[in-house]
Amino acid sequence: LTVGSTGANGVGELYFSADDGTSGIEPWIARLSSVSLLKDLSPGRASSDPAFYSAGDLVFLFADDGVHGLVPVQTDGTSEGTQLVDDINTTESIEDFSGWARFGDHMYFCTMGPIGSDLYRAPINHRPSSVALTGQQVAENRAAGTVVGTLSATDPDAGDTAVFSLVSGPGDTDNGVFV
Repeated sequence: LTVGSTGANGVGELYFSADDGTSGIEPWIARLSSVSLLKDLSPGRASSDPAFYSAGDLVFLFADDGVHGLVPVQTDGTSEGTQLVDDINTTESIEDFSGWARFGDHMYFCTMGPIGSDLYRAPINHRPSSVALTGQQVAENRAAGTVVGTLSATDPDAGDTAVFSLVSGPGDTDNGVFV
């Protein structure tokens, strides 16, 4: 067990590394009554072997994604929100890391390689906030395909956009009526 965090909904989360016999050693997450694989960062039987650092409602980890080598990854506790922070492994092979620190909107950390240590500064990608729906009432007998509302979100990171989608699972019985 490695690091705890408070998720966006205020519920405690526990992040840890585990091997399920299929995915190798990968990041897992435990919430209240569920435990699940967060994301198979190094797909297949290979292991990403993550190490974690909590930063408020975000968790950072160093992991081997099978493509870039040992790199920083940021997660918001969802598979979709688990993403490469930066491919810092471009000039030398990073062997280890240390010294995570959050200052403002950046994470700082040191990496160790065959020719010495380097200090990195990586931006934090914040979650969108203030999700809003315009047109909260629908007039009767509207034609199919009529726009009845628009979803929007405020993203504190300049240049980022929010994407909304309907997902399958509990409560998805009416997904087919949306265009």
